[in-house]
Amino acid sequence: MSHKAENEENFNELIFALRERDKSTFVLVSYNTEKIKNEILFRIKSELPEYGYYDLDLTPLSVGSLYHTLKDNIPAGILQSKPVSYIVNVFGLENSYLVSEKGHIKEGPLVFMMNLEREQLFRNFPFVPIIWADESFLNTLNKEAKDLWSWITYIFRFQSEEEDVFKKPVSFEGPIHQKGATKQRNERIKELKDMYARLDLDKYDKQRLLKDKVNILILIGDEYTQIPDPHHALDYYRKAEQISIHINDNNELKGEINFKLGNASSGLRIFEDAIMYYLKSLDIQKTTGLNSNLGGTYHQIGAVYEEQRKWKEALQKYQTAIEWYHKTGNEFDLGGTYHQIGMVYQMQRKWKEALQNYQTAIEWKQKTGNVFELGGTYHQIGMVYQMQRKWKEALQNYQTAIEWKQKTGNVFELGGTYHQIGSVFGEQRKWKGALQNYQTAIDWYRKTGNEFELGGTYHQIGWVYESQDKYSEAKSYYQMALKNAEKFDNEEIINSIKASLKRLDDEMKGTK
Repeated sequence: MSHKAENEENFNELIFALRERDKSTFVLVSYNTEKIKNEILFRIKSELPEYGYYDLDLTPLSVGSLYHTLKDNIPAGILQSKPVSYIVNVFGLENSYLVSEKGHIKEGPLVFMMNLEREQLFRNFPFVPIIWADESFLNTLNKEAKDLWSWITYIFRFQSEEEDVFKKPVSFEGPIHQKGATKQRNERIKELKDMYARLDLDKYDKQRLLKDKVNILILIGDEYTQIPDPHHALDYYRKAEQISIHINDNNELKGEINFKLGNASSGLRIFEDAIMYYLKSLDIQKTTGLNSNLGGTYHQIGAVYEEQRKWKEALQKYQTAIEWYHKTGNEFDLGGTYHQIGMVYQMQRKWKEALQNYQTAIEWKQKTGNVFELGGTYHQIGMVYQMQRKWKEALQNYQTAIEWKQKTGNVFELGGTYHQIGSVFGEQRKWKGALQNYQTAIDWYRKTGNEFELGGTYHQIGWVYESQDKYSEAKSYYQMALKNAEKFDNEEIINSIKASLKRLDDEMKGTK
């Protein structure tokens, strides 16, 4: 049956229930758009002119007791009127289901009190109260106020043909492609936080409020991910997860949040948690049929195994990701997964397979227009040649990487490529060329807010000076590297730098 036919049937039953009543009753009406609510309301008043009508909007109030709120806000003439001569339309009651306390959302006393007050609500008023609310609030009453619900005879549901779905509350022109703590990203984070703080409980439908809160928290987490600042990203994703529990029909949100929690955990190298979140996301996607991100989720699981140097498992997951990209028509991400397969082979020193997959990645990126990532793949090809000590080919590909990064505006990664050029010169003991390119890398890190990689380059500059027996300069840069690594709590790099400092101290002692 269509919504239109269903609405007509429900409306006729509603009019029949209200016509020529001699006793008051309690009516619940749900609706999914303001348009359908206003249409039904107008028709009731037209069909039943024998009633007086009073519309009471409770949206601005924090209602704990519906019974006392009605007594306090309805004119005395209606409270003392002849039974049954008035219909009182009550709007906005669902806005009091949840309350804000010190910035936290929690359930208020409304539903509990409605359950206790059922006899007073049914028998102590001479008028007919019609509670107009969304379907989620009626479902809440059904689940949490069973005594009240068992007394209610008249429940009517109306749906517009146009779905009034909730959209994300923030619409930017698009993602900021440049990574790092850029001015634009910092401004966006501030804007999102201000928007979150302005969300007003008194003016919002609660389900809408919660969805807006969750969506804004996710967007803030996404921006911290791009800095990269996985600590803050994880905090905001966890806040989103906590609030999402209270949202009805939130499977799609749950799948998205678990995926992002996996990303943040992976960024913090908490691999067990990352796998757990990704598997939760997979389960939700498969159960609900929301499979558009299955390929991306398998890709991320592969990346976790890659970080753990579990090459076989990583390659299996990447292959599954590719299969899902083809199934779901998501060819745009194919280049990224072939790129990571190339990385797996590169780390196993299987140069031929690495270069083959990097070339496939380039072909897919060009075919799908994903040229923003081309610079990263040419950078990795440069590393493959560098690891084989093929200096000319390495420098050629690093230069191509720089050109693509500048052409596409992917300047965040420029520092990393200049760092590698520095290391090519360093490995050839061409100290001047090494230091020049390391300094250019540092300049780009600072321009693009990429402080995370500064420590690695300071460490390499220390090594250049140590290799020339310039111990004082070497120690200074090693200490700068250590300070930077400790700032980001990167244990692997911290241990490496400490080993360099110990070696340097031993060398300095040996020269005395």
